Amino acid sequence: MAKIGNTTSYPLKNTPVAADTVIGTDSQDDDNTKQFSLTGISEFVTGGNTLVNSVTGSNEAFPGTNAPVKVTPTSGDVIVDLINLSDDGLVPGQYDYATVTVDQYGRVTDVSEGTPVTAINTLDGSISVVGGDGTSVITNSATNTITINSTGSGGSGSVTQVSAGTGLETSPVGGITTTGTVSLAALPAPLVPGSYTNADITVDQYGRVTDVSNGDGQPDQGLQSVLDTDNSAVNSNIVLTGTSAVSVPTGTLIVQTSNLTGLATINQAVVQDYIQIQHELQDSSGAAGTYGQILISDPTYNGGAGGVLWTDQAVLTKRVSLTSTQLNSLTTSTGVELIAAAGLGVSIHVISVAFGFDYNSQVYDFTSDLGIYCGAPSVASVPQFTLDKDIVNSTFDIAANGTQSTNGRLLPNQPLELYTTAGTSIATGDGSVNMEITYRVVGL
Repeated sequence: MAKIGNTTSYPLKNTPVAADTVIGTDSQDDDNTKQFSLTGISEFVTGGNTLVNSVTGSNEAFPGTNAPVKVTPTSGDVIVDLINLSDDGLVPGQYDYATVTVDQYGRVTDVSEGTPVTAINTLDGSISVVGGDGTSVITNSATNTITINSTGSGGSGSVTQVSAGTGLETSPVGGITTTGTVSLAALPAPLVPGSYTNADITVDQYGRVTDVSNGDGQPDQGLQSVLDTDNSAVNSNIVLTGTSAVSVPTGTLIVQTSNLTGLATINQAVVQDYIQIQHELQDSSGAAGTYGQILISDPTYNGGAGGVLWTDQAVLTKRVSLTSTQLNSLTTSTGVELIAAAGLGVSIHVISVAFGFDYNSQVYDFTSDLGIYCGAPSVASVPQFTLDKDIVNSTFDIAANGTQSTNGRLLPNQPLELYTTAGTSIATGDGSVNMEITYRVVGL
């Protein structure tokens, strides 16, 4: 064996060597065991004067710190490795929404799978929410909310066949699997396009006209339709109901029958309330009545067939009852109305007056006769009739005729009223007076 060093002494070693020494033989002293130091061996091998007695690593992720390394083996070639982690609790694989624990060397020491994020409790910094295709984003700063709405057509799917429902039909018949058309089902019978008068129409549940024909325009027409179209409503009745009057603003409303030859075939119009005539009413001869005329039935008219004719006004009669309160109020200026004014241009002409006094318990004391005036005495001046004061002042029941005055005044559009002709009455009587007045309305 070669000599290790020029100046190094290698003493003889007869006892067991320590752990930090090696042994060998000298080439010139083969019979004796020598001990050699590690420094000497190092100098011989490397030509230097140092000995490698430790190995350390560096951590690029954390400059300036020692990396956890290990040396394997303790003799021979030196291999530097990262110290192995404990293999307890870590399973290789992919982790979704993971919770990860990392040590100071950037190594994963623990990992577990988490759950999807469904809510955000706190945001630090700015964030932008942008709606993609088929969505819209609405923010509300007042309520701190973000609303994401779908603007698309919803989910997707695959239609394998389109079939016709009620009232529809498809081409091809039976349903569409690739291409085709959907249309309304044909009607049971074809309709002829065109205009129909007073039409009778049949409509199905889909609002389609399934049948149409011209109507006769008669039985089912409303009265306004008859008036507007100049048609006539034959073989039917028109019933007018309600509280409002029927008005025909222009033209003539003619009510007629088709057969007046016999009583059994005469059509009748029954009026259950009243008829208001605002213009002329013609009689059987076609004449319109003049003022003061009345309609009378004349069975001799039209060769014995009869008819209604206008004739001069007949004599009218009215019965009037006066209470004790009314009689006690009478003066030459305060009166009681007996008959209302007949109208412009006409006067009430009294033909006769019959009156009766019903005595009660107290006697009247009229100082003058009672007068029936056409208007107030201050205007009419002369009464048409007078009632004897002695009859009204009597103590028993009595009836008598009124006395017609000479030149009793007729005044147009004035009521017929009762006054005292002179003086006053003593309001102590309690009897009543009943009068029956026969009169005419005349225009002079």
